[in-house]
Amino acid sequence: MLFEEGETERVLEKNGFRFICRHDHRLGWNPQAKDGSEWPATGAVIMELSPTEYLVGGTGVVLTFESTRNNKYAGIGYIDKVKVETGKIVPIQRLNGDQNHQGHHLRIPAGTWGMQYIKLYEY
Repeated sequence: MLFEEGETERVLEKNGFRFICRHDHRLGWNPQAKDGSEWPATGAVIMELSPTEYLVGGTGVVLTFESTRNNKYAGIGYIDKVKVETGKIVPIQRLNGDQNHQGHHLRIPAGTWGMQYIKLYEY
């Protein structure tokens, strides 16, 4: 998915989960989100590793998650910053509550490129 000028949200559904993908500036944490400057083009690729595990690579995106099943909720088990070496996903850092907004989202800030592994669950 790619976010260009004026595009701020996309929704995808897969394996009983709804992925709400937003431009990083839409959430207003970055000073550029409010100073009138042009929002940069941002985007991400979401790769399914299993029905509950995904690899997200890109820049300037925030992903939140919902269950598409009645009376169920989606939760984030954990998020790791990762790199890929010789075909293997290698964890670099487990993200804590400050980095995942207390388990509410996956974020790759605008102006940086990154890759994150996420484990989801339902309850």
